[in-house]
Amino acid sequence: KDVIIVNNQHDFDQALKLHIKPRKKLALIHNGIETYKLNLLDRDEARTKLKVQTEYVIGTIANFYPAKGLEYLIRTAYYFQDNDNVVFLIIGDGQERPDLEALIKELGLERKVILAGQITEAFRYLPAFDIFVLPSVKEGFPWALIEAMATKLPVIATRVGAVPEIIDDHKNGIIVEPKDSQAIAEKIKEIMDSSHLQKELGIQAHQTVLFKFELDKMVKQIEELL
Repeated sequence: KDVIIVNNQHDFDQALKLHIKPRKKLALIHNGIETYKLNLLDRDEARTKLKVQTEYVIGTIANFYPAKGLEYLIRTAYYFQDNDNVVFLIIGDGQERPDLEALIKELGLERKVILAGQITEAFRYLPAFDIFVLPSVKEGFPWALIEAMATKLPVIATRVGAVPEIIDDHKNGIIVEPKDSQAIAEKIKEIMDSSHLQKELGIQAHQTVLFKFELDKMVKQIEELL
């Protein structure tokens, strides 16, 4: 290859370490989305279609693969088993569904955790959530995280892949270590207990996407490279 484009600093550093050297250039260009063209559902419509009406909805969108760490989000729900105002909703599907369903049953969380299945254009349902959690144990550049931030949601994400490039801890989101359900639960409670923090994280998340991860910026950088 003459040029290889990498979409996050983590993978760029890995490429250098592994001596991946194209003939001309190894370039770092972050992915971008069209923030104002997401065509989101409003909160009430999204919740009605997802059949959730509780006060707080903690959610994520993910393929059901081991790398997505969904078992740790389910274990997080256990810390809220006595709070009837909170449900956890996961949009997606995949090979891990039987294992995740078994874990939900084992922990007695059938009424606390909802596996909503695969939904076309799932990002349109993000307004149904109050907090978005990315519990991955491995990531590249997480699109779902960027979409949630563009929706002005407060986000909690694990310190994997490009997440530290996207999230400035307690400024535009919150970072936790992977495989730590208790830490995720504590941060959810921290956000729930402060309407100011919830609003501020959402605003700063949206601003981050506008200035760093807009599609126009990505296209311009690729055009300049070409």
